[in-house]
Order: sequence, then structure tokens, then C-alpha cells
Amino acid sequence: MPNPDPTRCPPAADRSHLSWPARVALPMALALATGCASSERFGPRADDSSRPGAPSSIQERADAFAIDHDAFAALGYRIDWRGFPAVAPGERVRFMNLFGDTLLVQESGSTVTAMDPDTGEVRWANQLAGPLTLFVGNSRILDRFYISGEPELYVLDVDTGTLLDRQSYEKVVATNPIIAGRVLIYGTPSGEILAHLTANSIKYWGFDGRGAIEHSPVRIDRAIGAVTRSGDVLFVNAENGSLIGRGEIFRGPGAEPVAGAGLMLVPSLDRSLYAFSPEGAELRWRYRTDTPLRTQPTVHDDTVYIAVESEGLVALDAVTGEPRWRSPDVLGVVIAHRAGRLVVWDADTREAATLDPESGEVLSRATLDGVQSIHAEPFLDGPLWVVSDGGVIARFRPRF
Repeated sequence: MPNPDPTRCPPAADRSHLSWPARVALPMALALATGCASSERFGPRADDSSRPGAPSSIQERADAFAIDHDAFAALGYRIDWRGFPAVAPGERVRFMNLFGDTLLVQESGSTVTAMDPDTGEVRWANQLAGPLTLFVGNSRILDRFYISGEPELYVLDVDTGTLLDRQSYEKVVATNPIIAGRVLIYGTPSGEILAHLTANSIKYWGFDGRGAIEHSPVRIDRAIGAVTRSGDVLFVNAENGSLIGRGEIFRGPGAEPVAGAGLMLVPSLDRSLYAFSPEGAELRWRYRTDTPLRTQPTVHDDTVYIAVESEGLVALDAVTGEPRWRSPDVLGVVIAHRAGRLVVWDADTREAATLDPESGEVLSRATLDGVQSIHAEPFLDGPLWVVSDGGVIARFRPRF
């Protein structure tokens, strides 16, 4: 495996000369003409089909997303720009990734759009497959985007969106991959941690677990950690797939495991948040709850934040698992740390709040109608990236 890190993204460049490739094939093309990063996805999958998809025109999409400036101001942000990735009528934004100088947006009908993160301008769009093809995540290695479908991998040129290659895996994959050099490491429905070598389109290594892997692996230094649906906890070497440690919990994750303080933190359906060390899969601590954990935890500065239905938002010491505070009137995911305040987003109620990170005291609240997802990148004092139900992308700048 190559030692240099090929995931490093180049600096932003002037791309005003770029035009859409002629091969963009989707019903929105005419309307659009008129009108680095890690592989971690910071815009979640849009699986809630009960909410409306995109209207049929750019103007209708814009009209359907009326920004409440006062609500965002209460959180400490102001609008920077709105943009319109290629989203077919009735479809929804499924993934959003910030890769250095490119914002990559993928909708549920398989169309991928590259946007300028500074202006929201669309650079190119490419429809890769039909709407029935399922995708699990997107990655960038040097000048290539790797769009991971369950059955195969699509390789695109970063500058033009041209399809360069389609690669088959040895097995169907189920998770967003971890990048290790030129290798993409997936979890599979069969329970295997599968390393796919992009340079040769071959299996690099694999390690079998017990039960399907449905949540993305995490990387802690040389270790890749994963948890199966049956509760098999695995740590393997990222270079060769050899076992580093193996443990067990009673049920699998209810949300994505995360890495923090040198540990893998697992929100489990068995009503516990677990912290495992890679070496020997040692259980460092366990925080018990009275309900299954299905909300994504967030780690920042050795503090893990997780919503517990009966307790509210809980802040725990990531090293020891000891509670630091509880905010009983707040649920959701901590998405940002801005000017000394935590920003929390509850997708179910569409309510955002700011909290004092030392005490958990609620400082402000705002309801964000029409918002499908909202995230900050970078986490510390970065802009907010907002996705509307109708497929509008908006960037909000911090108000300092």
C-alpha cells in the first residue's frame, strides 16, 4: 500500500472556465442552464420519503424554501448564498460532501453535482444510473471522485465529472467507506470488512464478522473498527486486515459509531453507549440508558454528546464516560461549536438550539421550516451547510 496520503485535496483554483459536460443527462438540464477532505459524509442520507421532494423547476424550488433570517440570526448565522444542484422532480438530496475546493451533492435519483463552495455555482452534473440504484457514500482521492454504489464503484474526473471507470467489488457493500491510501474500506451485508483497491479494481483484503455491517467503519490510527448488527465488535489493521481486537455487545448500533479520544464510541440498540479501545477491543466504559440509542453522537475536545430520550442531550467525558451535564429540554445532534456555543439540530422537530458547552444551558432556539438537514464544516466556527426539502443548498456564514 502506498505510504503518501493521496486523499489530500489541492488548493482552490479558478474554475470559471469550466462548462458542463455534454453528457449531463437529466430532465433538469434546461432549467439549470437558465436559472478534500475525508470520505466522511456531513450531509446525512435523506431517507424520509414522507417529506416532499424537489419541485419541477428552479423557481419553484427557490419559492418553496423561504429563509427565516431571524431564526438563523438567533443561532448566530447569516445567509451567504443559495445554490441549486441537479435534483430531478420528486427526488431529494441524499449525500453532501465538502472535498476541499468542491462541494459534491448527490440526489436520490443518482445524479451527482459539483458546486463551488464559495459561491454555490454549479460546475457540472452527471447522472450515473437509474433511480433504483442504491448508493452508500462518496470519496475523493487526488483528482478522482469515487461514488460508491452498493453493487459497483463509479470513478469520476473531479474537474469535468466525466465517468472514467466503473469497478465491481467482490461483494455488495453497505456503508460509506474509509479511505486508506488508494484503498476504500467498506462494511458489507455479509459481515465482511472489505478493502477494495481502486488502482486495480481488486479486493485488497477482507475480514469476516458475524452479522451484517450496516453502519460505517471508523478509523483510529492504524485500526479500522466496525460493529455488526448482531453486536460483533471488530478492529482490524488498515494495511492488511489482520485482527487487532474482537469484542461483543448485545445488539448492534442504532446510529453511526464515531472515533474520539482514541476510542470507538458505539451508540447501541441495547440501551448503552460503549467506548472500545482498538487493542484487544478493550471495553473502556459503558453508559447505560433506558431506551435504545438511535441518534448520532458527536465528539469534540474529548467530550461526547448524545441525545437520550429520557434524559435529553447528555455530555460525557469521552475518556471516562462520566457525565458532565444533561440538558433535559434538548434532543438532536450537536452539529457545530460556534463562538463558544454548541449548535444542536433536531431533524424530527426541525428545531435548532444553542447551548453553553460548560453547563448545557439553552441560550437560544429557532424553528427552521423547510430544512431537511443542516451541518457545519468545519465543526469549529465553520459555516452552516443547509439542505432544503426541495433540494436547495444554502451556506450560512457565522455572525461574529
